[in-house]
Amino acid sequence: MALPRFSIRPGSPDLARLVQDRLQKVQEGFPALCPSTLNELQVVADKLSAIAEVCQAVTKRLEADGSRQDAAAAFEQIKQALEWTEFLEEATISPLPTQRLLLFRAHRQRARDEPGLYSSLTTEVVLNEHYKKGKTVEEFLNAFGRHLGKTELEKQTSRRSTPDFTSTSSRLEWTLHLTGRKSQERSEQAAAGPVSFVVFDFQALNAAPDINVFRASDVLDYLDKNGKSGLIPQQYQQWARNCDEYILMGRGVEKAVVQVVPWSELRWIPIINDQFCNAYTLKIYERFRDNSVDRQVETELGQVCKTVLESAISIAGREADDVELVQLMVELITARGMWFWGIRTTISDADIRNGCDAILQDRLAVKMGQLCL
Repeated sequence: MALPRFSIRPGSPDLARLVQDRLQKVQEGFPALCPSTLNELQVVADKLSAIAEVCQAVTKRLEADGSRQDAAAAFEQIKQALEWTEFLEEATISPLPTQRLLLFRAHRQRARDEPGLYSSLTTEVVLNEHYKKGKTVEEFLNAFGRHLGKTELEKQTSRRSTPDFTSTSSRLEWTLHLTGRKSQERSEQAAAGPVSFVVFDFQALNAAPDINVFRASDVLDYLDKNGKSGLIPQQYQQWARNCDEYILMGRGVEKAVVQVVPWSELRWIPIINDQFCNAYTLKIYERFRDNSVDRQVETELGQVCKTVLESAISIAGREADDVELVQLMVELITARGMWFWGIRTTISDADIRNGCDAILQDRLAVKMGQLCL
């Protein structure tokens, strides 16, 4: 198939130089600043192949358009396509987690939303070829940065906007605290609609064709590596790293929702105390906790397991019969250590998890026995 006919302008950009620069960046990633093993050479060959595929795809698309293109315009499209390829290679989550990963969100529901169901409040823009053709990577990163600072910007301007992204976090305790804080703010403002704790399944999100999931730290590392960290204010970057923020972009994220639990059903679960609810940040909470909880009172294994398991079941909500989900909630609760929740014990986290598993298995056996009757 013949390539499109280009009319060359004097001083047109050099495609060979663009390819060379891309390969140079690949080589700089090797310890010896150039491929020294067969595997490293294969990396360069794969990169060269990917560059060729991008160039071919752009020129074929221009040919299919049927319009005469000049070399400079074609070069700009190739450059933009290569930038997207490079960005997505570096910012896409890799390797994927082998264990089930849950993502959490403190979600303000509208008064008209159906209780227990998640309703997306985004534009549902999909990061597809049409999007990448119309926006540069830098434009995407600017929008990404504005989203990381969305709450702060809305406070400054008193205006709410419809975002392209959905914020989530892998940190259970951080999102529980944020859910409580948002609920308190909602009450003070006498705003309609509850605040709910939403649980997403990362694997389901990642498998969806119209959804992209970005770990904020990966995107920020890309900026650092490429000398572009100034695109996003450091304060926004720090917030995103502190909560291990994951950003969802696309259409149909509600299909990956595992659970939606109103804060009213979580406020009084055993692991949440008054200090947790009243503190503006988790750092302040830990100071409140240290000043108010008696470190001398030891909690025995049975009570600790009951506290953790009841909390895990409440967070699992209507999915509480899913033993694996409850076990995962137990792991997340114990991951910070029991003192984080204001529970003084010398019992190991492993023993607590084993104790919770034993109780779960006993309950499951009772249910099975009742079904047999």
